[in-house]
Amino acid sequence: MKRSFVAMGSVLTLLFGIALPALSFAQGPTVINVLTINANGDQPGLLDIVKRVRTINERLGNKATSRVWQATLAGEGTNAIFIAIEHSSLVSMAQDNAKLQADAEWQKLVDEFAKKGMSVLSNSVSVEITP
Repeated sequence: MKRSFVAMGSVLTLLFGIALPALSFAQGPTVINVLTINANGDQPGLLDIVKRVRTINERLGNKATSRVWQATLAGEGTNAIFIAIEHSSLVSMAQDNAKLQADAEWQKLVDEFAKKGMSVLSNSVSVEITP
């Protein structure tokens, strides 16, 4: 009987040892995806596209928040445009992105973005480590 408790304890330890980090990973840490954008001189057009992306995200139930930034004191990078998209976790980011990729309206918007001569110059993903 003692052996069965030890065996069950070992199994539970193994399961929780695997499941808890995965659960923690799904619930955080917060992730920020930063895109540097070439708006091809059409900042109002880019901002319109961002508004439309927000509408698509709302329709799909995506929880990410986004903000658009323009560098003001950045040497050669002055006037660069950045879009910062914050997700609650890497899992949430992957789920939101999967829904976007499958959406016809999103695909149409991506084509429009490219036809306007706009492009993504860089794309980075960072995980929050704030203590």
